[in-house]
Amino acid sequence: MNVPFGIAALAAVMTVVRNEHGASKRPLDLVGFFLSGAALTSLLYGTEIASHMEANIKVALGFVALGVVLGWFAWRHMQRTEHPLLDFSNLKIPTYSVTVITGSLTRIGIDSVPYLMPLMFQIGFGLTAFQSGLLLLATALGNLGMKAFTTRILQRFGFRRVAVNNAAIAGCLIIACGLLTPGTPLPMTLAVIFCYGLSRSMQFSTLATLAYADISDARKSSASTLWSVAQQMTIGMGIAFGALALRIAAYVRGESIDAGAHFTLGDFQWAFALAGVVTLISVLGYRGLARDAGSNIGGGVRPGAARR
Repeated sequence: MNVPFGIAALAAVMTVVRNEHGASKRPLDLVGFFLSGAALTSLLYGTEIASHMEANIKVALGFVALGVVLGWFAWRHMQRTEHPLLDFSNLKIPTYSVTVITGSLTRIGIDSVPYLMPLMFQIGFGLTAFQSGLLLLATALGNLGMKAFTTRILQRFGFRRVAVNNAAIAGCLIIACGLLTPGTPLPMTLAVIFCYGLSRSMQFSTLATLAYADISDARKSSASTLWSVAQQMTIGMGIAFGALALRIAAYVRGESIDAGAHFTLGDFQWAFALAGVVTLISVLGYRGLARDAGSNIGGGVRPGAARR
């Protein structure tokens, strides 16, 4: 399914998006490339290890720690070089920094759900992988269903209000996912999962749009690079956070934090609660946005208002 969608998206980009070029070419920051590449490889490999139930969590944390150290050296280098691979000066722009930093925290909480939910359905509910996948279709439907309303919601309420309130809704829905039990009526289970998909789509679309609201044409290339790196990294970190939260819940109950732990429905409930709390904490960051943030790209402008 991903291949035909990918081909369709590629064709749409080549047809609709303008092929813009920068004013000048910059030399490749080789030192920054290798340092950041090694840091991201270590981080993502560590998160990949952590996502496997039979993995040794200490080994995973070791790779993550190594990635953090290498990332610090990469950051120090890029602060000093004239043409850094990743330009962190863009983080001085409030709308961009909030979507990258606070948005990363939100994505970690939200992206832990696709890891935790199928496991909860199979281990906690006793469903098959096929049955679990059918239930998760409600998330996909929510993601797709929200796309038709995203622009109108942002025009009506503005980016700040949507980011604040929807992050709070997403956090509560994540916690609600953990409160589901095998005895929960199927329509209610599907409703919670569907609403999570709606909220997830709304928040991610809001962040992706607001990120470039105040970015000049000259900075779009460097801003896009840092945004893409942060986005991809937090997907892996969300999985790792979900796995770690699950293991911590089992450890508090008396299980080993290493490989071989047996998880109960209660462990998943606590893991969902932790993911929900992380998402709720991100609300504080969005409250720092200006009330008119993103108004220059239509946020808070009702349809038709710009034409009058």
